[in-house]
Amino acid sequence: MAIFSTSKIIAENEAIADILKKERKIKKLNLRDTAVKLGINYRYLEAIEKGDFNALPKGLYGKNYLREYAQFLNLDANKILEFYEKENPDTSPDKQKNLFSQKIPSALYFLTVPKLIKNFIIVLVILVCVGYLGYYLNNIITPPEVTILNPVSDLIISENHISIAGKAEPETEITINGEVVLINSEGLFEKDINLKTGVNIISIVGQKKYSRKNKITRQILVKE
Repeated sequence: MAIFSTSKIIAENEAIADILKKERKIKKLNLRDTAVKLGINYRYLEAIEKGDFNALPKGLYGKNYLREYAQFLNLDANKILEFYEKENPDTSPDKQKNLFSQKIPSALYFLTVPKLIKNFIIVLVILVCVGYLGYYLNNIITPPEVTILNPVSDLIISENHISIAGKAEPETEITINGEVVLINSEGLFEKDINLKTGVNIISIVGQKKYSRKNKITRQILVKE
């Protein structure tokens, strides 16, 4: 197939740059004057005639310059663009579409990664807060530590009284058989208990304000 111009038929196997340059010279047109008439930068027309299409603006702008120049020279602009796309396959619409579709995943990746990091940090902060809250609540409701120093275990005695002594964590309230016992600054407490003949069950309970109770029992057997 050939490109029809007002002057002659131009063979298809000619390069676009040669076709345009030859047609301009046939019409005895000055390249700078042509650039002024078309309103196209001179260096773009010069690049077209040199076949340096990489110097043209990317996308439709560069193709429009080529189309306008071909039309100005009374050449078949569509055929010129067709040959241009054959010589430069990367500029064809299908190729551009494929390149664009290939760039989308990369763009989405770089947009998604910061979002994933942000979500990870948010989840991490939430987990840390929940963990700390759980740890804090567990400390609040955990029964206080209470150690009975006397008697250290169940006893069999002949006396009708005994001194119950022990140590507890600060801020612990101690009750012995339901009666509140004061503890000193070191957490020590002591109370004398009257006993009856036979088995005596002594209940020592330690509890903080919101904690569960720590209940310790001693059985004291008083012989007759």
